[in-house]
Amino acid sequence: MKKIIVIIGILIAIGVGAIIGLLYTQIWNPSWNPFRPTPEVVLAEMALKMEGLKTVHSDAEFEIEFKNAEKLNILVKMSSDGDQTDSQNPRGKGDLDITFSLKEMNCPLKMETIAIDETSYFKITTLPDVSDVLKLYGEELEEYGMEDEESESLFSMQTMLLETIFNEIKNQWIKFDQESLKNIFEMLGQEYQAPLSKEEQKELTEKLVNLLKGKKFYQVKEELPDEKIGNQMMYHYLLTLEKEGIKGLIPDMMNTIMEYYLADETETLLEEDMKEMFEGKLPRMIDEFFDKAGEIDFEVWIGQKDKYLYRAKLIEKEIDLSELGETYDEEMVLTLGKILISGEINFSKFNQPVIIEAPQEFKTLEGIFQLIIMRIFMEAGFEAF
Repeated sequence: MKKIIVIIGILIAIGVGAIIGLLYTQIWNPSWNPFRPTPEVVLAEMALKMEGLKTVHSDAEFEIEFKNAEKLNILVKMSSDGDQTDSQNPRGKGDLDITFSLKEMNCPLKMETIAIDETSYFKITTLPDVSDVLKLYGEELEEYGMEDEESESLFSMQTMLLETIFNEIKNQWIKFDQESLKNIFEMLGQEYQAPLSKEEQKELTEKLVNLLKGKKFYQVKEELPDEKIGNQMMYHYLLTLEKEGIKGLIPDMMNTIMEYYLADETETLLEEDMKEMFEGKLPRMIDEFFDKAGEIDFEVWIGQKDKYLYRAKLIEKEIDLSELGETYDEEMVLTLGKILISGEINFSKFNQPVIIEAPQEFKTLEGIFQLIIMRIFMEAGFEAF
């Protein structure tokens, strides 16, 4: 009998040990697991893992619906691949799909983008119908009481201009670089301000990232039941935006940016005005926005094994902008009325190889600009200007 009791005791000890081992290693990871990391620890680990990624794919969708007389709806869909394998030559590519819906009309805009270091390429594959754009423009003319003859002249000019631009840029890879931009400014007789050097951009990015690390923008509101994405179980949290963290970040970020972009002594007055805006008015606007809008919540899904962020979802939120006004443009917020916002972004293909190459055939931004000006001149004559 004693031997049986000893054997049972050994079996129980082995079972308890096995359970503890499974819990400790999180092979079995129920929500009551005493060895389960806190949400704060998981979120911190996730931030470090995402920062260290070399390649990643993302798919995002955001929607804003303005619930006023205009019935404006903006739907944005994006997919992208980023490659930081060579830190001296970062690359990215993506697809952007924007649809503006206004007064029963849909105005789509679709484009592809490629970025290789400091040179970008874009190709617009879908553009709105010129007739739809001009219909909206015509309603604006009527609102301002334009005469019929004057309206027809403007319509003719605008139709020609839009059709020329649309035909020249659609389904063409266009190269965008600083040299083309500089030449366009010179053609227009405008002074071109050179952007930050590569070293300055890197310094500024590092400083802004460090500022982000020192601020807390959210609070963990609730730990939700685990869910599975693909073959991996996910930590699932409900977070809410932290107003004070956002307020504290903005002045620091803007002051850091102004150190690089407003270094000229002749811009001191502008710098003081901007400081007043970002350190004075903007924090008050943030206070009023959160006071009127209430909490803004979002969910996140983080891999239990690899600690990568797989999904972030903004909880659908209706905000009555007409209740704002003390620090906002009263006419603007009354016009916009209520808005409904929602969004979601999914990440995948972590550190998987991705091929991002420049297109073999393309036009330059400078060349497109010159061609459009020439076509307008030829078709409409000097009077069109």
